[in-house]
Amino acid sequence: AQWELGEMFRQGLHCDVHMRFARKYIRRASKQGHTEAVERMKDMRRCACCGAEDAPRKCSWCLESRYCSSTCSSNHWAQGRGELDAPHKQTCSRLYRSGVYKLHT
Repeated sequence: AQWELGEMFRQGLHCDVHMRFARKYIRRASKQGHTEAVERMKDMRRCACCGAEDAPRKCSWCLESRYCSSTCSSNHWAQGRGELDAPHKQTCSRLYRSGVYKLHT
């Protein structure tokens, strides 16, 4: 049940909730030995820029994106991961919720 709740919150199926609820339930499921939850926690802990495992830093605004170094953080904020990924400053969920940035259509 923890895994299903975590995935529902992560995908935003029933409400627009902060990712901390998704992490909470997925973490509980991984501690209980749920194999998919263990893999999801590894994915959630990867660096958003280079993909390194167990990235210790987080975006100070949304606390969702993780980074292995300040270099990766500043690169992802300004440039994204490449052509297919938008810069984090355009996709940071907290910035949009607070109204600092508006979505460009």
